[in-house]
Amino acid sequence: MRLNRLKSKEKSLSKSTETRLKIILGAEVAKAVGCKVEEVDKEFVLGILIHFQNVGAEDKARLKLRGKRFLEELIGRQE
Repeated sequence: MRLNRLKSKEKSLSKSTETRLKIILGAEVAKAVGCKVEEVDKEFVLGILIHFQNVGAEDKARLKLRGKRFLEELIGRQE
């Protein structure tokens, strides 16, 4: 019985962590697009992601670096 409660609690914490990460990702996307979360054009953002999912390794590395720099700027602004 106690083992079931521990597993249930662990699953709940895992789900909470995943939900928190999703919320943060949504906020970061909104900041990248330059608007509030509720104003993000979801179809446009998803279209971009689908369009660029099969880019080459060189382009992927370049895009990833650009995203990393953007996130570092966000973190720098918050401090």
